[in-house]
Amino acid sequence: MPKSIMEQIARDMREGTFPRKSEATLREEKEMDDNKLGDEPIQAKYTALMNALAHQIDLVLNGKAQGDERPNGFILMVYPHNAAKPGHRCNYISNSQREDVISLLEDQLARFYKQRDKEAN
Repeated sequence: MPKSIMEQIARDMREGTFPRKSEATLREEKEMDDNKLGDEPIQAKYTALMNALAHQIDLVLNGKAQGDERPNGFILMVYPHNAAKPGHRCNYISNSQREDVISLLEDQLARFYKQRDKEAN
């Protein structure tokens, strides 16, 4: 049994059961999975813009430092404001390794949920 909410969330994320989802949401996600919307490269209409922005963000945050010498990581996410609707996707670019981004997002999502739970009580 997990000792903290963070451990519970981390376990549920590893098992694919976090956040808890309704049957309707699960059906919509299956439809999106069938379309492979999130598995593709950045959408063509955003590729040049996101690459240029990422380059400038990296330059501002890290100067000329490269690779592991960079002091700061970042993630740029571009998505429609109505992203909760099925079939929409999020384009992202980062100066970090995918595994590091996944870990960061898991931790940040757990913090968001924890804060939401505090505010609800």
